Amino acid sequence: MTSKRTVILLSALAGLVLVIASFRPWITGTSTDVVLGATPLTALGSQAVPGLLSLGLLVVAAAVALVTAGRLGRAIGLLAYAAALALVLGLTLRALTSPHAILGPIAGTAAGRAGSLPVTTAMSIWPWVALAGALLGALAWGAALLGSRTWTGLGARYEQRGDDVAGSRGERVDRAWDELSAGRDPTLDDDRPLT
Repeated sequence: MTSKRTVILLSALAGLVLVIASFRPWITGTSTDVVLGATPLTALGSQAVPGLLSLGLLVVAAAVALVTAGRLGRAIGLLAYAAALALVLGLTLRALTSPHAILGPIAGTAAGRAGSLPVTTAMSIWPWVALAGALLGALAWGAALLGSRTWTGLGARYEQRGDDVAGSRGERVDRAWDELSAGRDPTLDDDRPLT
């Protein structure tokens, strides 16, 4: 449950849910304003939660950083991940508890006025879907927090180990990778440089 694969899959799913929710209508309603009449009003997820699309992408990017980076990168990834989730949760709860505060300014803009207008509102299912996506992301974050203590970054896979190759007289012999880095072809018998 705390593997890198689990964290990536849960985070990708959470990010996808948040990205999709940002394009869907969250709040619908009407205003009693004379100019607007019975014009239907809609607040998309990106209007209800400013930056929801970016926060969904940040969740995925932070998860990638968690599973690929070293110790410091994982710490930064955990903080960025937690901040993105906290913003999504806080702003989604704000949209659920006070939809008038979101749709009112949209009505004012539609009427060509500054400020907010009184509106009647109805919530769709999409704020709840976004909330479920954020909770799924929180589950992935918790798994990353528990599992990251045992993870290694991708760099550890490619680091040179201490088992040097010894030559016939015990001297250190360059590996093929060292030869290539120095500009020599290890497949040739002589020391001709690569061209």
